[in-house]
Amino acid sequence: MSITALLALLLVFVLTLIGFWVALGYLGRMVNFERVLAGLMGILSLTSALILWQFVRLLRLRCVA
Repeated sequence: MSITALLALLLVFVLTLIGFWVALGYLGRMVNFERVLAGLMGILSLTSALILWQFVRLLRLRCVA
């Protein structure tokens, strides 16, 4: 995976996060806000950890080569 593709993936992740925050702002009055937010934060933190792991692995491969 190239750095450009990784940055594009990170941009999509950030835009998705902003979209989730906007949607939760409208849905917060109808659903249990804390439970939905805890689930989303768990999923998003796992996704960001995977993206960071791939980025570090890519940088390590570029430094070795």
